[in-house]
Amino acid sequence: MKTREHRMVTQGEALFSRVRHTMLSAHSPDDVQAWLGKWQLGAKWWEFVEQATCLFIVGRLIRVAQHYASVHSDSKLIEKDIASFINNDMALNREERTELVRLSIAASVNSRPDCSQGIAKSIRSWAQENRPNCYLCDVNLDFTVGSEAGNSYTLEHVWPRAYGGDSSEQDNLLPACKKCNSARKKDFALWSGIAVQSTNISVLPSDNARERLEGSIKYAIHQRRVLEVAIEKRLTLKAAAIEIGPWLEIPEIIDQNDSGHFFNIRNHRL
Repeated sequence: MKTREHRMVTQGEALFSRVRHTMLSAHSPDDVQAWLGKWQLGAKWWEFVEQATCLFIVGRLIRVAQHYASVHSDSKLIEKDIASFINNDMALNREERTELVRLSIAASVNSRPDCSQGIAKSIRSWAQENRPNCYLCDVNLDFTVGSEAGNSYTLEHVWPRAYGGDSSEQDNLLPACKKCNSARKKDFALWSGIAVQSTNISVLPSDNARERLEGSIKYAIHQRRVLEVAIEKRLTLKAAAIEIGPWLEIPEIIDQNDSGHFFNIRNHRL
């Protein structure tokens, strides 16, 4: 099955891509797709299931790689134990297993180091001059060193370190407020990592009801569109997020005759 993807810049994204391709080639999703196909929103929910499953696998592989790296100093033993874990967990051939071991270790290693002072200083200066607002909620950022305010400047990993996001890759870093970074986006890599199925407000909801949507749901709605644009234009997630701009303060309902469920809400112009 052919899949379309955004331009990837981190080892975590590379691991996600490999897991996705491996799972789709090894297992036929026809039964699930046929069942979901009876429903108008079926394709969107298949997208959710596919992504969420792959993210779950990626998270486990990185944690396992981190564990065995802390247990062994010999790289061969690390590779052997990760391969054993994968072999017991997934029905893969040797080539597929070897590639997942390699990418799991790379994602684990590359996500550990903190951002260098040089990169941190460079992006901070760029943000102050060109993007002094949070890339998600658009609040004016407080660049005061040591500030603990909700709008204080933070360096946000677009693809989070928890899923193999690099701190050394400038194309994976954007300025965000402390509130969005720690309480809204958190360690979510994609919109499908959030329980979006719980979002279902009334038909023709008030401005207040739409504005009161949880921050993580606002992020998920926004990130889904970011991912779509990144795939359509073959951009990085960072480039797509910049192109789309921050989310709308009050989300909009797409189909006025339907309830305010996740796929019927937008908070972006593009």
